[in-house]
Amino acid sequence: MTGYGRTTSTDAVLKYERDGLKGKVIKSQWAAAPNYICDSAAPKNIDVSFVGQPHGDRRQVVERLRREGIDIQTYGHGWGQRLNFQQMINVFNRSRINLNLNNAADARHKQIKGRNFEVPGCGGFLLTGVAENLYEYYKFGKEIAVFNSTDEMAQKIKHYLAHEKERAAVAKAGYERTMQEHTYAHRFDQIFRAAGLL
Repeated sequence: MTGYGRTTSTDAVLKYERDGLKGKVIKSQWAAAPNYICDSAAPKNIDVSFVGQPHGDRRQVVERLRREGIDIQTYGHGWGQRLNFQQMINVFNRSRINLNLNNAADARHKQIKGRNFEVPGCGGFLLTGVAENLYEYYKFGKEIAVFNSTDEMAQKIKHYLAHEKERAAVAKAGYERTMQEHTYAHRFDQIFRAAGLL
């Protein structure tokens, strides 16, 4: 195992190869851990939630959504409502739409983050900004929903709030895909196989 590195970035793999380290870096990805629990009995009493810090333009995005009449609840350091882990899981389960502003801190680097797997791993409906190679992990519009702009984000929030059965079907499919392919058991199996340990 000595001599191997791991990254979630395709660009990083190419840089390592350029620097003569081809075959020494394994591309893997974030995933859902076993303590991310799906609670199908939880009431869906939060229209839209965002859990994370108010980096970059996130405050402006949230205010824009509120001006559009969207009831969005924000949680995390900087918003005034910090959550412990179990409270965060509870929010994921209770939210009709879990919003992920993954590229708000720096729009140049749209990397996949843990939240892309954690929310579906709780059975939650995920609406997220498009990120590098995210299409390799989930079917857009079938297992998660994505947006490319604030206008599109607002439009999709309104659409999915108004179409409960469609939203529930996407959340269910996203959960099933996560359990089948995107847990840390899957990730470590892939890493160990790539390193020749299995």
